[in-house]
Amino acid sequence: ILGSGIDQLYVANTHGRTTNIDTGANNDIVSINTVSGVTDINGGGGDDRFNTGFLADGGTRTFANNINATLNLHGQAGGDTYVVALRGLGTATINVIDQSPGGPGVNSLLVYGSPLADSFLIQSAVVAGSLKTRTSGNVVAETVNFDTDVNLLDVYAREGADTIDLESIDVATRLYGEAGSDTFNIGTGLAQFEDSTGDLNLINATLGIYGYRNAAGD
Repeated sequence: ILGSGIDQLYVANTHGRTTNIDTGANNDIVSINTVSGVTDINGGGGDDRFNTGFLADGGTRTFANNINATLNLHGQAGGDTYVVALRGLGTATINVIDQSPGGPGVNSLLVYGSPLADSFLIQSAVVAGSLKTRTSGNVVAETVNFDTDVNLLDVYAREGADTIDLESIDVATRLYGEAGSDTFNIGTGLAQFEDSTGDLNLINATLGIYGYRNAAGD
């Protein structure tokens, strides 16, 4: 449990059992490199920022999948920002469940792909959604689950010939292909995925698609 000041915490690694972190009140920054056991991080009050897949400075990516156990991120009160850098390899589960008590503040989830050719599947339901990366055999590699306390989802595919398949959304979403020849499939033509319905009626929030945009700070 951290204090009430503005905290900056770096999680280089955790032990193999459950780890609970509470950053307390104020605008805290948590950067996460590796977790080895189930890890719960609570932001408490303030506008908190969680950087997953980054080094201690919060801006340098690890370009590795070091999430070796379930990672649960709860920004709680305030307008929180969740930044997740994916690798497209291995397996990982990251749950962004804000646990907002209500009140002012916009909660944003920013997901970055790898420099390689990534494959994304985005799905949502009334109370939750998920973004998954897949290997060339359509095997799920990494999963980011989020609830509707997240008000904005930004996906940056980064370099490579990426594919983004978006089946359904319930939160405002912006897709950025960035560098490379990217493919966007929206609601249709997703029959190769056994859990896809391919129905445009499931686009229940504002959707923006941008072929290229360099993310701020990159």
